[in-house]
Amino acid sequence: MKQISTTLVLFAAAAVLLLSGCSSSKNAENEQPKLTAAEQQVRDARKSIAIQRFIDGSVAETKGDYAQAIIEYQDALRYDDNPAIYYAIAKDYFTLGKAALASDMVEEAIQRDPENTTYHQLLAEVFVSTAQFDSALAEYRRILSLDSTNVNSMYSIARLTQQTRPLQALEMYEKIIRLNGPDWQVLAQMADINTALHRFREAAEVYKKMADLDPSNLALQQSLADAYVRAGEYDTAMTMYQRLLAMDSSRVEVRSALAELYLQKNDWKNARDQFDIIQKSDSLSADIMLRIAVAYFSQTQKDSSLVPEARRRFENILGQYPGDWRPMFYLGIMDLIANHDSSAMTRFDGVTTRAGWNADAWWYLGLAYSRLHRNEDAVAALQHAVTLNPKHLNALSALGSTYDTMKRYKESDSAYEAALKIDSHDALVLNNYAYSLAERGEQLERALKMSKESLEKDSANAAYLDTYGWIFFRLGKYEEARLYINEAVESGQASPVVFEHLGDVYFKLNDAERAKEYWEKALKKDPSNSSLKEKLARGAL
Repeated sequence: MKQISTTLVLFAAAAVLLLSGCSSSKNAENEQPKLTAAEQQVRDARKSIAIQRFIDGSVAETKGDYAQAIIEYQDALRYDDNPAIYYAIAKDYFTLGKAALASDMVEEAIQRDPENTTYHQLLAEVFVSTAQFDSALAEYRRILSLDSTNVNSMYSIARLTQQTRPLQALEMYEKIIRLNGPDWQVLAQMADINTALHRFREAAEVYKKMADLDPSNLALQQSLADAYVRAGEYDTAMTMYQRLLAMDSSRVEVRSALAELYLQKNDWKNARDQFDIIQKSDSLSADIMLRIAVAYFSQTQKDSSLVPEARRRFENILGQYPGDWRPMFYLGIMDLIANHDSSAMTRFDGVTTRAGWNADAWWYLGLAYSRLHRNEDAVAALQHAVTLNPKHLNALSALGSTYDTMKRYKESDSAYEAALKIDSHDALVLNNYAYSLAERGEQLERALKMSKESLEKDSANAAYLDTYGWIFFRLGKYEEARLYINEAVESGQASPVVFEHLGDVYFKLNDAERAKEYWEKALKKDPSNSSLKEKLARGAL
């Protein structure tokens, strides 16, 4: 007797199961009228042919000849209109990258057997492959309506909704955990979502569960400690960092995180001790060096004696990594703070060359140009910043101020209005726009309202006090003007223009002697003011 191939036996068994095991097909048969013996014989013969064709298709499929498999399956359909055959064709079309044909075939299968979750699964995968994500979600939800414990569909739903509907994704991941218990991959996704949503306490709870699954994973322990920092649980985080360093004192990233945590707690001494230890490490990455330098830079706002050290650290990084734009960026900011505008311009010009995508760098470059009275260059840089980030409030504010200096008031107003659409309560924008309108004598009531709001936000700001008083001056309310501009002068932070304004107010109050006194003070602070010299020569406005 000739031996029959085991593979063919298995194909035959599979074909019989596929073509006769469909419950909906059985139900359809039960609903049909009873067949005669002859009719039944014909039907059995057709089914036998269909099974053979199905086996032939399966054999071709195992050889990777999907096109031939489809031909055999289609031939099988001539003898038996079975949903399993449509599914097999759909699967091979999908393998061949013919998504539209695969979709048509699997939908035919679903029409004949709507409760078969395997068919819905394939259709969902086809939809995902063609970026029809809403349709894919509908299929995965249909699967869950048929099988509420189908974890694969839950996971697919969660992944598809993670970016657009993160809370729904979290809910689905939590359901998976309840059904299957803690799962590393699921917990990792939950941690990412909670972190992205700034739900740091929840993220820490998830990392804790992950750490319970893998207690020896030090990188995970650090992520947990980082999450505690973000959640504001500093003491817990500090304990974890210290424990990690006790296990491995060479972990520079952990020591750096501990140092930054000390900074969070305003403990500069301990932070500096940690930075000193880090600095002794044989090999430091640019990122670690930069974190230390930035920490020193941040501390200079409280202790100006640290400025030389912060600058030295940034220059050291730049010397070792001349292509890294980041130390150049911070050095440029320090130059602006120190009023070294030419140096700042050079720094930020270099940053924009290396990191042209950085809108902040273009904004700072525009500020440097503006301070150097290179207004056309400033406008170009600031417009580039706004192009990169249309909601860059600081760039729009600086653009409005620069246009105002150039007396291009239409563009200035447009920039300020755009800034107010982003934040209608920004004190600097409100003050500068109000002052621009006051100088032109336009929309004075609106200007007064804007100036008042900026002053309510920063009542000791000499520039804001002057603006509010100057608008009163423009409105002819000289006593109110004197009150606020005098307060600006007495703050000790007044610019030469403020002294000149107070002189103008006193002149309007018929006190020529005091007017002259403040005009002279203004000229002493700004000897190049030719219009003020003429005013003093006239002894009048």
